[in-house]
Amino acid sequence: MISMRRQKISIRSCAPFSPIWCGAFAPDVSGYVLVRPEAPGVNQDPPLPVAVELAEGRAADAMLAEAIRERIRDVLVVQTRVELVPWGTLRRREYKSHLVQR
Repeated sequence: MISMRRQKISIRSCAPFSPIWCGAFAPDVSGYVLVRPEAPGVNQDPPLPVAVELAEGRAADAMLAEAIRERIRDVLVVQTRVELVPWGTLRRREYKSHLVQR
């Protein structure tokens, strides 16, 4: 659980949202996303940093980052700062990938 001021966001709520917006931004993104809190603990000040991995061979685009930020805002009602990272930057796992960097 991450709490931003008075708003609480369950990490579980982030998991189903990934397919909701990934389909909208394919083939520009890989589908891997990582929330990167700036402070330890659950209380975070907005905007919440989110890394979104680009698809292989794609370049970062400010308009794409803004569109993703707006989509996350619409789906989760949370303020984020989207950072587009190159393909292969976010760690992959065989079973489940982490959604939050600790």
